[in-house]
Amino acid sequence: MENNPVVSIVIPVYNVEKYINRCIDSLLNQTYKNIEIILINDGSQDNSLKILKQYEKKYNFIKVLDQKNSGPAVARNNGIMMVNTEYLMFIDSDDYVEDDYVETFYNAIKDTEYDVVMGGFKKTDGISISFQREIPEGEFSKYIVTGPVSKIYRTSFIKKNHIYFLDTNSSEDIYFNLKIINLNANIKTFNYIGYYYFDNLSSISNTKHKGFNQDIKILEFLDQINFRDGQNVELNEYYIIRYCIWYLLYSGRNVAPIKFEKEYNKLFSWLQKNIPNYKKNKYIKINGPKGEINKIGNIIFIFMFLSKFHLIGLFSKVYCKGK
Repeated sequence: MENNPVVSIVIPVYNVEKYINRCIDSLLNQTYKNIEIILINDGSQDNSLKILKQYEKKYNFIKVLDQKNSGPAVARNNGIMMVNTEYLMFIDSDDYVEDDYVETFYNAIKDTEYDVVMGGFKKTDGISISFQREIPEGEFSKYIVTGPVSKIYRTSFIKKNHIYFLDTNSSEDIYFNLKIINLNANIKTFNYIGYYYFDNLSSISNTKHKGFNQDIKILEFLDQINFRDGQNVELNEYYIIRYCIWYLLYSGRNVAPIKFEKEYNKLFSWLQKNIPNYKKNKYIKINGPKGEINKIGNIIFIFMFLSKFHLIGLFSKVYCKGK
């Protein structure tokens, strides 16, 4: 690796002693060498910090910051403050990337006016690929992968606009990219898929949403992402409707129907109050807006149809497995 980094890669780390070597080693194998790796230890209770320190001692382009446990949003925000390079990327500590990952994104953004370049990802158990998310072409494509991974950002755009991760206990990474979209950033999407999302069943993201965790302040989060000043407010509102339905279906599968209905009423009351015309959103149609995943667009359309005709109670009795 060279000593003049152009791309900084920020990695929040929390209790991933089993996986962090794989993540860092995938970066050490990159074909593009002008990188620095910023590792933020978020108060890990296992041997994660010890492992990070070993890498830091061996490589002068690896920096480690140890902080008390504050969550991934604070960790990433602290990482951003350490970045002085032209470009910025994020990787999650139990994930890993192809050898040409950084080079491919760097080549896609250099000598352009893009603020962000976005790609897809593969979901894996570490052995086989269970799912691959490609990026369709269209106006909604920039909403498909709303987390910060599988992207490269122009650092000056992030810092000039004071973009940060929302310090919340749910979907803090979604806020970051929705803010960028609604600042009318110059965004390019392309179908490179070199990011491996490790399906870690014990990870925070895979556990905190299950069963409508009441510690998650979902309405406060919706307030934060209800941007009113972007190029296409209605498209952002479609994303919010989509998020509400995803949350209900993902978190409500194993709850009792009455609990599902209660959460549905809470979310859709919020929609009625904050997006009064949500039922007339022009993007709620078969397949959804151009660039939407067709299957997801259809799910949104069907769910809204059931809602319109007051059939959610019946739906919950069929869909929910809890008692």
